[in-house]
Amino acid sequence: MTTTHPDQLDLSSLVTVVSDLASDPSQWLPAVRFDQQRRYYTRLHADHRVDVWLLTWLTTQSTDLHDNGGSAAAFAVVRGELREVRVDDRGHLRSHIPSRGR
Repeated sequence: MTTTHPDQLDLSSLVTVVSDLASDPSQWLPAVRFDQQRRYYTRLHADHRVDVWLLTWLTTQSTDLHDNGGSAAAFAVVRGELREVRVDDRGHLRSHIPSRGR
């Protein structure tokens, strides 16, 4: 059973927040940085309902396989591409490139 906090945004609302922000570079472009040693991330917004993060990677960088727990998420790729690696139901790693606008 999944429980939802009364103030938690649903997936559609998360997608809208991300899409609106991604479509307005003035909101995030000044915060873009690239670091040769590690991926870069900074929080763009936080309130009692949502945290919005800007993340950047160089083509040689990645993040370890990890679990985001019960967090809901939506993301937008504004330049380049993101390759996701997930564990399937049988424990095998599966890699794919999500479509834009997700």
